[in-house]
Amino acid sequence: MFRRFFSRVSALLLVVLLSLASLTTVWAATDTKAPGYVENVKAVPADGEVQLRWDAATDNVGVTGYKIYMGLHSVSKAGDKYDLDPIEVGNVLKTTVEDLDNNTTYYFAMTALDAAGNESEAYSYEVSATLVDSGDDGKNPVVSSAKALDCENIEVHFSEDVVFSSEDPMSAFKIEDLDTMQYLKVLDVSYQEDNHSIVILKTEAMNEKAQYLMTVGVDVQDDYGNAIVSGTSDTAVFSGASCEVQVVTPPDDEEPKDEEAPVVEEVTIVDATTLEIGFNEEVVLLDVEEDAAAREQAAGEETEDESLASEEENTDQIVLSKEDENPVLNYFEIYTKDNQVLEVESVEYKDTGEKDEDGEPVFDRKVLVIKTVTPHVGETEYFVSITGLTDEAGNAMMGDTTSSSSYTTPKFETEEIPDTVAPEDVTNLVADAVDKLVNLSWVASLNSAGDLVDQLFYVSKDGGQTYEAATSLGKDPVTYSFSGGVEGQTYTFKITTKDGTGNESQGAIVTATLPTTGAGIGLLAAASVFGGSFLGKKKKK
Repeated sequence: MFRRFFSRVSALLLVVLLSLASLTTVWAATDTKAPGYVENVKAVPADGEVQLRWDAATDNVGVTGYKIYMGLHSVSKAGDKYDLDPIEVGNVLKTTVEDLDNNTTYYFAMTALDAAGNESEAYSYEVSATLVDSGDDGKNPVVSSAKALDCENIEVHFSEDVVFSSEDPMSAFKIEDLDTMQYLKVLDVSYQEDNHSIVILKTEAMNEKAQYLMTVGVDVQDDYGNAIVSGTSDTAVFSGASCEVQVVTPPDDEEPKDEEAPVVEEVTIVDATTLEIGFNEEVVLLDVEEDAAAREQAAGEETEDESLASEEENTDQIVLSKEDENPVLNYFEIYTKDNQVLEVESVEYKDTGEKDEDGEPVFDRKVLVIKTVTPHVGETEYFVSITGLTDEAGNAMMGDTTSSSSYTTPKFETEEIPDTVAPEDVTNLVADAVDKLVNLSWVASLNSAGDLVDQLFYVSKDGGQTYEAATSLGKDPVTYSFSGGVEGQTYTFKITTKDGTGNESQGAIVTATLPTTGAGIGLLAAASVFGGSFLGKKKKK
C-alpha cells in the first residue's frame, strides 16, 4: 500500500513540474519587454583596475545579468558606440574591470539583461574613472647594511623608506653580541634627517672589539604596508665602536704606533659581479708586478752548484700560478651559508672620479672594489672573510669577526636589449609583364630571428624616387600579381620585410615595363637588395 501511495505522489509531482517547465518556456518565449534602466552607477579607480557598483534594475520577469560598455572616449551623441569590447556579468551589483592602463581615463555605461535576451533600451548615465599608479612595487623592504657611528649609535640602511607599525619601534630591533650572546638594548629610534631609508639606533654602550648581529622584525614596513620578511634579508653584522678615542702623545713627537689590523665597516653590492668593501683605515694592495719581479730575482739567486744542477736538470722558465700572479685574490673568501664559493677575479682601489694636480686619478684606499668570476645570486645572504690584507703599518687581517661581514644581495634585474634590426630581405625578386599584368615572384626572407610578421609591396612610377602607399602581403606569400598599370609605363617594384617591433628592411627592387601590344613580353630583372640581406639578427633570449 505504501508503494502504491508513493507511486501516485511521484506521478502527481512529475505532472506539476512538467507544467511549470512548460509555463516558464512559454513565458520566456513571449517576453519581449526590455528591462529598466540601470541607475546610480559609480566607478572607483584603483591601480590597473576600476571597481563598478550600481543599483538593481527591474524587469517584468526578472533581470539575469548586466552588460558593461566601456571605451577611451565619452559617448554623448545618439548612435555613437564605445570603442572597447563590452563585458557581461551575472545578476550582481558590483564587479571589478581589470587589466587597465594607469594614467588613462575610461568611460563606462551599463544596460540590464533578462532571460529572453532583452536589453535595456538605453545606456545608464555615463561615468568615468582615471587610473593612477599606486607606486607600490610589491617588494618587501630589506636591510642593506648597518654600522656603528660610535659606541652608542648605529646607522641602519634599508632598501627603501620605512615606517614602524608598532608604537614601540625599539622592539623591532634585536642586537646580539656574537661572542657573549648578550643582547644590546635599543634606547631610541630616529630617522637620519629627512631620509626615511636610514634609521639611527641609540643603544647602550657597545664593546668596541665585539661583532654584533642585528635582526629587524616585521614591525618595520614600507609606505605601502609591505613588511620585512623574517629570515630573508632582515639581518646585518657590524663591528662595535669605541666610546672615547684616547690619543697618547709619544715622546719626541713620534707618531702613535698602529698595532690594530684593518676592520671591515661596510659591504655594498654594486651589481651581480661587483661589491665594495669599506675599511676603518687605508689598506695596502700588493704591487703584483714588483712582487713577481722580486720572486724571479729570488728564484735566480741560487748557489753555483744549484745553478749548474738546475741547468742540467731543468731549463724551463719560472711559471707563476694564478694565485702567484696575484696573491691578493687569495685574501678574500666569499661564500653562502651552503658553502657556495664565489671566485674572486680582481681587486682594486675605488676610483673617486677626481684627478690630482698631475691629472692622475685619485683612489680611495679605504674602499676596495671586488670583481667575482661568477655572479652573485639575487636575494641571497653572503659572507666575506679577509685574511692577509694589511694596513700601512703591516697589521694583517686574520679572518676573524673584525675581518668578516655578511651582506644580502638585492633582486638583480636583466636589462632588455631593444630590437632595432629588421628581418632579412627577400631574394631573387623576378617580374614578368604580360599585357597589363605584372607577375612577381621571389624567395622568402631567411628570417633568422623568427620575428617576421609581414611583407610590404611598394610601386613607383619615377624609378624609385617615390613610392605609393604600401600594400600588406602577409608574411607567407612568395608571389604577387600587379594589375591596373598603363601600357608602355615602366614601374619599379619593391618588397620589404617587417617584424613585430616595426623594423622594416630596405627592400628588394625590380623594374618592369608594360608592353604596348597585347603580346606577352617577359622581363626579368635582378633584385637590388639594399643592406642586410644576408646578415643574421641577434636578439636577447
